[in-house]
Amino acid sequence: MKPLWAGKLEANLLVAKGQAQNEHDLVWQAAIAVLAAFTAPDYLQRILGGSDPFIKMEGKRPVPKYAWRIMEFADILFTLRHCVGFGVLLERLLTRPLREAFYEGQAAATLHDAGLSIAIRPESGVRGSDFDFSASSTEGTLNCEVTALTRFSSETLRNSLNSKRKQLPEDGPAIIFCTLPDDWIFDDNYDVLDRCVETFLRGTGRVNAVVPAWCVTHSLEDDTTLTVRTTRPIANHRPRTAFNLSFLLREHHSAVIGQAALRMGRMPDSAVAGTHLNYMAYLWSL
Repeated sequence: MKPLWAGKLEANLLVAKGQAQNEHDLVWQAAIAVLAAFTAPDYLQRILGGSDPFIKMEGKRPVPKYAWRIMEFADILFTLRHCVGFGVLLERLLTRPLREAFYEGQAAATLHDAGLSIAIRPESGVRGSDFDFSASSTEGTLNCEVTALTRFSSETLRNSLNSKRKQLPEDGPAIIFCTLPDDWIFDDNYDVLDRCVETFLRGTGRVNAVVPAWCVTHSLEDDTTLTVRTTRPIANHRPRTAFNLSFLLREHHSAVIGQAALRMGRMPDSAVAGTHLNYMAYLWSL
């Protein structure tokens, strides 16, 4: 039995393709089309109406700093649509703040793009088996837990990592994705981050790595904005169960585009709008 969104997705994208005024507008219109296929109209209206603090609106469009979240949110859902437990993620959108579901989906989509198979897990309420999702490769299965800080300090980071560690099984490889608040980087906190995570990893064998991640929005010379997502994987040198984590070190092609844009002060001429979004790659094929 096909899911309810199966017929709507392609139809919505084709409508967006016909109505968009230019390539940049198409990226936005296609994102709305994807979200409309996967979510109920009242949910989408709430998000675009500015009632969720995770998406700050300015008229009918998000504040530039937050516009990328709408497009990435659409890309997360598109990327994970065939994964085991995708319905669990959609249900979480109805019962949790968007911020929580967004960062969980973002971590899962990151590993999916790296070639791993994702299975999103329903909540069990049982300590040690209540992690967010699993990611499998030919090497085995990785247990994954996600956290996102609203304030950065060694104390909040340590408490969050310890709390998430308890959600993971004692056996089997595991990683924790930890999204940091956007402004953490401006206080030159790299040393604090590294020391805190390395101390945490020395005290546990069940976590193979912690993956801090954050976004920084840059204003370019051509009056466009660029949001760059950075990850800083920190590995445990003595995990209880070994797992090859080389996929965490691969550089995504969107990062290459971002680096070039920052050097040039503008988006490279060779970068077609939205080409690093999976839903846009699909749309160009229709």
